[in-house]
Amino acid sequence: MAPATYSASQPSPPLGVKIIYVLAAIGCVLGVVGSLILLSAAPLLGLVTLALTAAQFVTVYGLWHLRSWAWAAGLIVYGLSGLSQLLDLNLIGALVSFLVIGYLLTNRRLFR
Repeated sequence: MAPATYSASQPSPPLGVKIIYVLAAIGCVLGVVGSLILLSAAPLLGLVTLALTAAQFVTVYGLWHLRSWAWAAGLIVYGLSGLSQLLDLNLIGALVSFLVIGYLLTNRRLFR
């Protein structure tokens, strides 16, 4: 299958997806930094955090291109991320994750 490219007939991502993309880019950078710090203190937790960050990166790529698989992946990845952030008492990160889930649930039609 050929890689997706934007054309005149293919719509650009809606504003909500663009906002998710920017927030996720920031989250991925912070996730990688946090994972590297955790690797020295708690290697298993650092690897789990790094894997979740990588899954988030792949999911956001799919959301940007409005892929149907990215909708389900987004619910899973951001659900796990939100729960993880709640356990870490990172309330802002958890709020962002749950807002992304809310956006995905209310805009399912974009990812068919």
